[in-house]
Amino acid sequence: MAMEPAWTQFESAYKKKINLVMINTDETGTPEYKKYSKMGDTVEGIPSTFWLDAKGKVLKSKLGGMNAKQLSSETDAVSKKAK
Repeated sequence: MAMEPAWTQFESAYKKKINLVMINTDETGTPEYKKYSKMGDTVEGIPSTFWLDAKGKVLKSKLGGMNAKQLSSETDAVSKKAK
């Protein structure tokens, strides 16, 4: 499942609520890739989605594609647990 269309829809709904970062592993020169590539040790496949707290601790991860509804549902669940 391609995540980019779902991510775009999800991003438009959540960008003012939380900090969102999408990293394309083909674009290794981006600041986002450089900052988060250390997580590569935990990536088991592509796409992988990680929910982090403000300190960069992984709160949850999910392997595989998701649609916008799934991204929203997972994000809402993690946000509730983090509070």
